[in-house]
Amino acid sequence: MFRFHALGGVRVVALQVALLAPATLANAQSGEKVLPPVTIDAPNQRQTVQAVKKPPQRTAAASRRKKPVATAVVNPPIAQSDGGGANASLGTPPIKQRFQLPQETFSITAKQIDETINLKDPEDAVKYMPSLFVRKRNDGDNQAVLATRSWGLNSSARTLIYFDDLLISALIGNNNSGASPHWNLVSPESIARIDFLNGPFSAAYPGNSIGGVLLITSKMPDRPFAIAKETVSVMPWNQYGTKDTYVSSQTSAAAGDRKGALSWIISANYLDSYQQPLTYTTNGSIPAGTTGTFPALNKQGLVADVVGTGALAHSQQTSANLKLAYDVTPLVQATYSLGIWNNVQTSNPQTYLTSTATGGPTFAGLAAFASNKYTWDQTHLSNAVSLRSDTRGVFDFDLSASSYNYLQDILLNPFTVTPTGVGFSQNGKITRNDGTNWQNADAKGIWRPFGFDGPQEISFGIHGDRYRFENPVYASSVWYATSSTGTGQLYSEGLGETRTGALWVQDAWKIVPNLKLTLGGRLETWRALDGFNVNTTANAAGVITSTAAMKR
Repeated sequence: MFRFHALGGVRVVALQVALLAPATLANAQSGEKVLPPVTIDAPNQRQTVQAVKKPPQRTAAASRRKKPVATAVVNPPIAQSDGGGANASLGTPPIKQRFQLPQETFSITAKQIDETINLKDPEDAVKYMPSLFVRKRNDGDNQAVLATRSWGLNSSARTLIYFDDLLISALIGNNNSGASPHWNLVSPESIARIDFLNGPFSAAYPGNSIGGVLLITSKMPDRPFAIAKETVSVMPWNQYGTKDTYVSSQTSAAAGDRKGALSWIISANYLDSYQQPLTYTTNGSIPAGTTGTFPALNKQGLVADVVGTGALAHSQQTSANLKLAYDVTPLVQATYSLGIWNNVQTSNPQTYLTSTATGGPTFAGLAAFASNKYTWDQTHLSNAVSLRSDTRGVFDFDLSASSYNYLQDILLNPFTVTPTGVGFSQNGKITRNDGTNWQNADAKGIWRPFGFDGPQEISFGIHGDRYRFENPVYASSVWYATSSTGTGQLYSEGLGETRTGALWVQDAWKIVPNLKLTLGGRLETWRALDGFNVNTTANAAGVITSTAAMKR
């Protein structure tokens, strides 16, 4: 499967003209001096106002004001990458200034985050930014999708999220589950600023930026520091038949320093989270021989009686992140970042049903409870390297490469429930994602033929990526204690690979100090290969009755 397309665009940006304040301001009189009384008589309708005569000669300062001040009109202030300053988020983001990006932006800095947000994870830093919504349902939610003004929670691949040069968006799907962003790669202590670029208006980013681009910029220490935090969250919950208090605790630590040309920061985090019901198990009628059902209707007005919870999870997540930065020269810096994340999660659904025959709790034979009973073990690893210059001269460059690997990702759950009581079948399913991985590489350049802040800047680049997705679901004879492939039989399988290559160029012209013309184009090739799908049907006991395979 092969796709070839080109993107092009023209955008004119009118820069806001700043009104220059007078060079001198009148100072208020001190309280010790008495001002003489002043009486002003309002002129009647027939009175004329005499024009004040101009002085015969203009001062040198006044003459100089006739010339435009380029620094006040041409460019707004450039925000510092360290996130300092009370008004740093009001300036032009460094990434926008560096590549002369045409998008409108809004930002938040580390200082503002510290002063206004109770920050426990990077998702919290985004939740109050305008036109953005992060679906963080609880502490430790690893399906926190970012929604924008133009694309919602079911379109995770319509918005790109970067942590420096590392793409944390998972472009292996376009949903709000397995393709959710990997926020765990970002340590809250390392955030310098966050900038959001509206829409797909720059050739520097692919079509996945149609909803926007979220850029998280890290900060590196210039002196020794160490920090440790313990956070406890308590959430009472009372809905339908679930009444409980869910407690989560988070322990985190970070340290860093700079020694000559080398700076480093390391962070670790452990989260122990008990989560409230995210979904509920429903049925089209009250199960026979039971009590405890909560009658309800769905959004279409159809019967969806609530008979129990969906997933009722306990998650234990451990993550560690390391970043190194080395100044090759005063104007060229190399960086390396490493991240590892582990999640062990178990779920035990709760039934609201009581058997009228035995008086005990029962699943009433509803297999939906089985899909919410599981054990999930995940270990993911990320790496990223970059080399960039910041000469602010005629030429600058950015080189970066990153990879993300699912070292282990195995979910075990029973196939169904027992006919009576709250038991589960012995046989089950093994869902695996380990083997899934992707790599991204970019080389970017900036040519300023008239020097930094001149009337023309040309940026250009080349991009390549490779995504590999593996998702077999095996049958197992004992769902909770089995080999990695179970019986070897497949309930389903989905695997394949995609590759993208791209060339782009963008030319920004300052026609006049307050008018800029941006021309850009992007040429992309996209290819899918080695695609393979297996689907089966099985009876109520989990025995496979037919198989259909399709290769693409």
